[in-house]
Amino acid sequence: MHREVEEIRRKTLNSPWPKYLRAITLSGLRGWIRILSAVVLGFFLLEACSMTKSDQTEKELVNVKQKLTGVDQEISGVKQENSGMQEQLNDIAGRVFDLELSKDTYKTITIDLSSKGYLRLDTTSGFFMISVRDAKPYLNGFKVRLSIGNPTTVTYLGFVLNTKWGRSFDFKEMKTDRSAYSNWQKSLQHKEIKFTDQLKPATWNNVDLIIIPAKQDELGHFELSMETDQISLFKEK
Repeated sequence: MHREVEEIRRKTLNSPWPKYLRAITLSGLRGWIRILSAVVLGFFLLEACSMTKSDQTEKELVNVKQKLTGVDQEISGVKQENSGMQEQLNDIAGRVFDLELSKDTYKTITIDLSSKGYLRLDTTSGFFMISVRDAKPYLNGFKVRLSIGNPTTVTYLGFVLNTKWGRSFDFKEMKTDRSAYSNWQKSLQHKEIKFTDQLKPATWNNVDLIIIPAKQDELGHFELSMETDQISLFKEK
C-alpha cells in the first residue's frame, strides 16, 4: 500500500499537466490584470477629458457672461443718451411751439376760456381787444361769449372769426411718441364764423360763438384769429 501511494505521487509530480495548469492560471491572471489596468487607465483618461471639457465649458460661460454684462452696460448707456436726447427734443418742440405762436404774435391768440383778462388781436386793418365773458354748455357743444373791444375810431362792417379747439397738449407725450405734437395739431377742430354785426368804435362789442361739437375736455386749447375787410369812417363835410 505504501509503495502504491509513492508510485502515484511520483507520477503526479512527473506529469506535465500541473505545470500546464499553473501556466494557464498565471497567464489568465496576467490577462485579467492587463484588462483591469486598461479599464482603470481608460477611466482616468475619460475623467481627465471630462474635466478638461468641463473647465473649457465653464471658461466659455464666464466669457459669455462677461460679454452679456458689457452689452447690458452699453444698452444702459444708450438708454441714458436716449433719455437726454428726448429731453432735448421736448425742449426743442416747446420752443417751436412758442415760435409758432409768436411769429404772428397777435394775429392768432390762444385764449384761456376761464380767464377774465383780455388779449390783443390784430387784423389787416386794425387791432382789437378780446375778452371772455363766459363759456357754457350749449346743445352738444359750448356757447362762448366774447367781448371784442374796438379801441379805434373806425366802425367795422362785419367780420370773420376763425376758431380752433381741442384738448390741451402735454409735451410729456413726446417721450413716447415723437409725432405726438403734429398728431395733436391734426386733431384740432376748426370753424370759420361770419358775422354781419358792426364793431362800433371805442366800444366793447358782445359776440357769441357756438362751438359744436365739443366736450369740456376738448376746450383745453382754444385759438382765435380774425378778419376785417370793410370799414366805415366819418366823411368831412
